[in-house]
Amino acid sequence: MPGLPRSDADALMPATPFTTEADFLAAYNRRDYDSPLSPVDVAIFTLREHRLRVLLVKRNDFPHKDRWAMPGGFIDLARDDSLEAAALRKLTEKTGVATPYLEQWGAVGNAHRDPRGWSVTVVYFALIPFVEPPAGSDARWFDLDETAALPLAF
Repeated sequence: MPGLPRSDADALMPATPFTTEADFLAAYNRRDYDSPLSPVDVAIFTLREHRLRVLLVKRNDFPHKDRWAMPGGFIDLARDDSLEAAALRKLTEKTGVATPYLEQWGAVGNAHRDPRGWSVTVVYFALIPFVEPPAGSDARWFDLDETAALPLAF
């Protein structure tokens, strides 16, 4: 039932009227259950001048306009066939920087991270050779020490 935690909703539902998995799936409406926002984020690191740096992008839109954030964004159900594909796409779109490898670090989720609503983000990371983001990009490398003083999003 909409609005109830899944276990409570399942307890209130009558026994299934379906006889096959195909019938059940044909009638299933995923919008009957609340779903969190599902972005991916990418933490890209490099070593330059013997210092660890992280690649961040300045947000041009709300929420958190003009704050710095890890490159990332929402999964595109039509284009992304995996979480990693979404992370690689968002990294390239937001920074112009590509990497041949990403490692999944973990997931972070709660009701307060994103002002648009409950979200669960899957975070990827990589250590890559230094490459300057393309001219006109909103991406910039920061020494890790600098990030504590930055206005950060999310």
